[in-house]
Amino acid sequence: MIALSCECDNFHVAENAFRVNVAKLYAYRSGSVDDAAILSLHAAMAQGRNKYAESEDFFHRSIQLLESSARDWENNIEELRNNPAMVTGAQGHYGESLAESQKAIASFDRANSGHLSFVISLNNAARALTGLGRKEEAGQMFE
Repeated sequence: MIALSCECDNFHVAENAFRVNVAKLYAYRSGSVDDAAILSLHAAMAQGRNKYAESEDFFHRSIQLLESSARDWENNIEELRNNPAMVTGAQGHYGESLAESQKAIASFDRANSGHLSFVISLNNAARALTGLGRKEEAGQMFE
């Protein structure tokens, strides 16, 4: 419910639900993957409050937890990598946004993944390229 509220830009509801359920979230977590999910929720709520640097930090910490996990979470990591790409782009840091997007695109390419987040990565890269004034390259992202 918290994540869905964030996706619907209803951050007040998300923060209230988080506050009410925070003890349960921490009590029932079973490892680094759950910790990464909680950090991702913090990041989404910070983004909703326009605290982009804080949001970016939470997203990067979440990615680090998944990367250090023993399981193969590559699609999850790259899906999460889209978030700091969006946040840095919103701050006008188009070079950083492009770098994060390119990491995700390369990983999806390696995995030959048809994951929906691959398209999001392409879109993030195109937006960053546009922000950098490289409109022709941006237009080629979906070819």
